[in-house]
Amino acid sequence: MLSPRFEVRASLDLQYSDDYQPVDDNDPANIQDAFTKINARVELVGDDRWSVALLGKNLTDETVSNRSTAAEPRNTMRACSSMIDAPVGLKRIQ
Repeated sequence: MLSPRFEVRASLDLQYSDDYQPVDDNDPANIQDAFTKINARVELVGDDRWSVALLGKNLTDETVSNRSTAAEPRNTMRACSSMIDAPVGLKRIQ
């Protein structure tokens, strides 16, 4: 039996980064310009037992360099890459 109780949840996520140098060579040609990424989520939840969500990632269509081009990338750069591409605000309903 479907319950008449529905809930709409929405979230908006902004990720801003200032200029940075992804490699250690200090070459001005390698500078990553500042950027802002926008992610959005709209979710319909029914009776806290099911949900349907529409997700939009990088709605501003930003292309960024988030890792080193060196042969052996540093762990810090891997961590930054994972954080930048991780989904934000996702919540599992059980």
